[in-house]
Amino acid sequence: LVPHPPKPARGDRLDLAFVGRVDADKGLGRFLALMSESAGDAIASLTVYGDGAERADLEKRYAALVESGRLRFAGRVDHAALFAALPGHDALVLPSIWVENAPLVIVEAAMLGLPALVHDIGSLSTFGDEIGNKILYRHTSEGFAHALAELRAHLDSENRHYDWSRYSVECYASSLCAVLGIGRDVPRTWTH
Repeated sequence: LVPHPPKPARGDRLDLAFVGRVDADKGLGRFLALMSESAGDAIASLTVYGDGAERADLEKRYAALVESGRLRFAGRVDHAALFAALPGHDALVLPSIWVENAPLVIVEAAMLGLPALVHDIGSLSTFGDEIGNKILYRHTSEGFAHALAELRAHLDSENRHYDWSRYSVECYASSLCAVLGIGRDVPRTWTH
């Protein structure tokens, strides 16, 4: 991953991306239901990167969003293509309705200069708080509208800064070396 500085939104309406399995526990269906309501008019488009058991049902249930171009299913893409495409979006969406133990996509989003619109559950909340790129939303029309307005204000802020240093390869390697007692020199060839 090549780090990118945070950037402002490109348009009047938000261009969002979802990355992950398209399964019920990922909460995409509930997110799309909110996007279909009037508060969702703030969203120009949502691109779904990934595949799963729920995809066909979501494509059918939200056919109007697909036909209007506001919902796109990109399917599975390799990491290089994904990391090249994501900086073109305004923010990532993490609508999980089940606990995520280590949502590294929040760290990757921060490295790409992107905020993450997250449902407040499990580590989704803490990772984003530590890094500074989390915008919390709740599964209500009012909570969703408030979060989209907060996301817009966040994107318009010129002083945005995301600190993912605690989750860098160097920090992880240093911590691992300390725990294992194998010295302070961290090999530069380690990758994740």
